[in-house]
Amino acid sequence: HQGAVTSVAFSPDGRLLLSGSDDHTLRLWDAETGQEIRSLAGHQGGVSSVAFSPDGRRLLSGSDDQTLRLWDAESGQEIRSFAGHQGPVTSVAFSPDGRRLLSGSRDQTLRLWDAETGQEIRSFAGHQGPVASVAFSPDGRRLLSGSHDGTLRLWDAESGQQLRCCWANGERWFSLDMTPFQPGANLATLAQPILRGRGPLPLAFVEAIEQIPPAPWIPRHWLADDLPELWFPAA
Repeated sequence: HQGAVTSVAFSPDGRLLLSGSDDHTLRLWDAETGQEIRSLAGHQGGVSSVAFSPDGRRLLSGSDDQTLRLWDAESGQEIRSFAGHQGPVTSVAFSPDGRRLLSGSRDQTLRLWDAETGQEIRSFAGHQGPVASVAFSPDGRRLLSGSHDGTLRLWDAESGQQLRCCWANGERWFSLDMTPFQPGANLATLAQPILRGRGPLPLAFVEAIEQIPPAPWIPRHWLADDLPELWFPAA
């Protein structure tokens, strides 16, 4: 990359890595050898978020150019572009079945898209600041968004209705996910910057935990300050 790397993702089988950068490209890598497989170009702005489809055959990217782009992982060809946001796209996600896409933007909305037709299904409004991160629930029926307005919002994917809003004490959330934790419940884990100590480089990040087995409780990422933020939405 010729610019800052802003987003990374593993393929579902763990054999490939995907990165997005301020240099307007996303790049596919061999996780075992470290070799670059190909570079994918087409965005007219920095790439802020990347994701693999659940089957690993497609790639998704969101950019400062206000678009999402869907790519073929094998050929590197762009399949289609999605336009509609009025600000930089900050976060993207595939639905569990790969048929829908979700995006969040600095325009304070999140949008749901049909991956096959490129059509926008609906827009979700309610945040009072840029949407920093989005995620699907494991069953694809609910959506989660975190914003610089300090709130975490849960939405119904079919109706577009906001189901719940959690206030984060004025903090700006930057990363989140939803994970099966026990039957009928979802665990949302979030990340926020925390200032520590004195002197240079006082910034530490609380990492988002991607998956948590029911037992024993072993997070995939441990935290530098040992203080994760865990949210349990009511059933």
